[in-house]
Amino acid sequence: MKKVLVLFVALFATLTLFAQKAGSIQDQQACEYARRSSNAEIWQDYLKQFPQGMCAFEAKSEIKKQKSNSQNGKGNLQWSNKVSKMNWMMAVDYCQNLQEGGHSDWRLPSIDELRTLIKNCPQTEVGGSCNVSEKGGCLSERCTANCFCPIIENNITYYSKMGDESTLWSSSVLEGDPNSPYFKWAVRFFNGGIIADKVGQAYSVRCVR
Repeated sequence: MKKVLVLFVALFATLTLFAQKAGSIQDQQACEYARRSSNAEIWQDYLKQFPQGMCAFEAKSEIKKQKSNSQNGKGNLQWSNKVSKMNWMMAVDYCQNLQEGGHSDWRLPSIDELRTLIKNCPQTEVGGSCNVSEKGGCLSERCTANCFCPIIENNITYYSKMGDESTLWSSSVLEGDPNSPYFKWAVRFFNGGIIADKVGQAYSVRCVR
């Protein structure tokens, strides 16, 4: 009986050691793959599979760094940190001269690009019934039907993928009016609406690249 017990313990120890080695190899392979990809989502998948893995600390650091330096909306756009507030001319100049995240090719986003940051408002999200679009060639006042959503009380970041609660400038120009050059399109993230306003207004800015 004792011999059987000793053999069982030895077998169990061998199997445990084998499993540990196999797990260690899988951990190492997954870590190396994540390093090669340099992608936050792949690092997140690594952490789900190996929460205490050999590269867990590195994974958390990479995820944090990539989220900080590359805040993305749809369309693989990279967004800068938000600043507030300035008029439209200052916003254009600010983005052209911005040095952030190791990049210097920032610019003020078009209204189409800015719309990629809208959520929970089907009318003004990309592809919604609001027709204001530079790509679609509709930048006049006649394009503003269905370009708003009701305000949700006590939830002012409800319409923004990035937590914005103010109005942000775009680079797109209002067309079809003698005073058009003095009006630019913007997104009101506190209500999901799209408006054209005077360039002298002070609004927030997120640059894009």
